[in-house]
Amino acid sequence: MLRVHTLDGCRVSRDGVRLDTFSAQQKALALLALLAAEPAGVSRAVVLAYLWPESDEERARTTLRQLVRGLRAGLAAPDLVEGTAVLRLGAGAATSDIADFRAALACGDDEQAVTWHSAPFLDGFHVRGTDEFERWVDTTRASIAGERIGALTRLAYRASARGDHAGAVDWWRRIAAANPVGSAPALGLMRALDAAGDRPAALQHARVHTALVQQELCAEPDAAVSALVDALRSRHRVLVADVAAADCRPEGPGTTKADDLEAAVEPPTKASTRSLPSSGSRTRSMLFGSAALLGAAAVAVAVIRPDEVPHVTQPSTSLASVAAGDAAERQHARSRTDSATESLYRRGRHAFNNRIDGDGIRQAVRYFEAAVTRDPAYAPAHAGLSDAYTRLAVFGHADPPTVLRQAKDEALRAVALDSALAEGRISLAHVLFVGEYAWDAAEYEFRRALALDPGYAFGRAPFAILLMARGQYHEALVQLDTAGAAEPLAPWVANVRGRVLVAAGRPQEAVRVLEETLALHPAVDFAYQQLGHAYLALHQPARAIAAFRRGAATNGARDSAHLAYAYG
Repeated sequence: MLRVHTLDGCRVSRDGVRLDTFSAQQKALALLALLAAEPAGVSRAVVLAYLWPESDEERARTTLRQLVRGLRAGLAAPDLVEGTAVLRLGAGAATSDIADFRAALACGDDEQAVTWHSAPFLDGFHVRGTDEFERWVDTTRASIAGERIGALTRLAYRASARGDHAGAVDWWRRIAAANPVGSAPALGLMRALDAAGDRPAALQHARVHTALVQQELCAEPDAAVSALVDALRSRHRVLVADVAAADCRPEGPGTTKADDLEAAVEPPTKASTRSLPSSGSRTRSMLFGSAALLGAAAVAVAVIRPDEVPHVTQPSTSLASVAAGDAAERQHARSRTDSATESLYRRGRHAFNNRIDGDGIRQAVRYFEAAVTRDPAYAPAHAGLSDAYTRLAVFGHADPPTVLRQAKDEALRAVALDSALAEGRISLAHVLFVGEYAWDAAEYEFRRALALDPGYAFGRAPFAILLMARGQYHEALVQLDTAGAAEPLAPWVANVRGRVLVAAGRPQEAVRVLEETLALHPAVDFAYQQLGHAYLALHQPARAIAAFRRGAATNGARDSAHLAYAYG
């Protein structure tokens, strides 16, 4: 059978043998790649706009017909390209690596999915004079890369959960290689190395990460990375003292093994980072530069032999263990208040959960403010106030910069009052995501919060939106499945699911989900908004406009903007 390869350059093979018939015909390969990556099909008009943007329509249509006939004849596959108005890759005529990658994700086989993703989507493949096609390639490449990172992250967490610290280190190394300046990969790898008993390597990776962030971003590393370095170094000094007490024989003039160990993990100076080579292509430099620096780190740490360090019990630093420690601490400092304050808080949550219009959110704010006034030390009320402020910003009911600052302040108060409160960490994660675009830090806080309280269903909705924004549609839907099991009638679960399904290119499923939601909750304007976008994706503008009109009639200005978009 024919196979279209898109995750290893761009080529076609038959029964494992590469076919060079069309190797020089870039637009033929581009068409096959486009159809392989879009299983629902691509309209003929879009294909023409992507591949023949400068040609008049009639000439472009003729060229496309000739190209399709040539592919069918040259590859002896009459059903290779199906359809007229919408073109599809014939299901029985060809397979593709990108379809296998997505199928593995869909059935939860993350390890097989990672195996299929052997290289970036259409890596090194270009078609001259097709700017729209190139933009589509960039977008698709980023989306697929995000799905791969999601699979690697799940594999890393699963490895940690079953005590396979070496496996977790391997998965986190792959994640860090793909995103060497991201704080979440750095934190994950450092914790995995520490849990595996290699704290010096964890600290060395912090040096590598810091150097890259300073060089590539002209910034300092995330505060969470610095905090973890301090925590690891404080535990490391105890280890150094043990080594020095056990054996302080000189290894060289005036040097002990303990001295060598301390020197191997000292943080880099500003001067040392300036000696790194400057980048040409920033993306390539970050990837290949990180590989070189990680290699240097391995050499530096290799001088410390395991037999030179006495055995000590290494604390696990996975998210599960962090959550367990937080939960244990919370048994001694759980947020408590009087019944009147808790009643105000519960009323605020009820208003927040059941009304997303401006008046409903402001009513929630009033309840939360009353609870905070009555008991300033009650952390859940601060978390609720943060959530309400964030929603005012996201839904356009208040000045975003102002209320997002208030949202972050309240989230930080909640975390300061009760570090083990999942609601507070979800609030902080949400505002980091939508207010500061600190996606790595937000993802870490989301995961930590849900490890603290897996039953906190609401927290999975904003987390799903973050995963969607990163192209990790499968994991986003998994989060929503979990939330929906806990809150089967909650409109916000279905609303976000509809949004994710539209973004994932599954608008027909989105229509079904959103129409079922509106049958139960006919006044939820957000569902009409997402339904409108689903209809637009299905090329049904009349239905889209009708849905947007219902939303605008319910909520006014915010949905009127979507209606204007549909008219455009």
